[in-house]
Amino acid sequence: MKNIISPLGKIYFVLPILFFAIISSAQITESSLRGIVTDTNGNIIAASAVVAQNDATAQVKTTTTNENGEFVFASLPSGSYTVFVRVPGFKTYELKNLKLNIGQTSELSIKLEIGEVSANVTIGADESLSQVQNEARVSDTFTRQAITELPLP
Repeated sequence: MKNIISPLGKIYFVLPILFFAIISSAQITESSLRGIVTDTNGNIIAASAVVAQNDATAQVKTTTTNENGEFVFASLPSGSYTVFVRVPGFKTYELKNLKLNIGQTSELSIKLEIGEVSANVTIGADESLSQVQNEARVSDTFTRQAITELPLP
């Protein structure tokens, strides 16, 4: 007597094997970075731009801190990064050579120092020019008698 496996039985046997083969072949090639931005007193700084620049490729990713001062870069290629935070009224934060490893999440606690308050004014060449009159005028006052006594040519 032959033991014949039905076509449906073959599918139930092969399907789990294919599923586990696909899952095991998937590789994680990215890392993540998260953190919080505060001032030196521990006050959170919301809505600040956080920039991560890959040192090898110069690729730039930007995110913004939430209302709790937290930020997340969910998927960054592994490698060395420079992280920048620029907020008006604070010194620019710069962290160089931050190593992000495959499949790991790195955490940063960024404390910004109060900086100088400054204002930059940029004026374009067209905006800085104002219209100047080029004609010169000389004026004097004459009486009616002086005008009538002028010699005629």
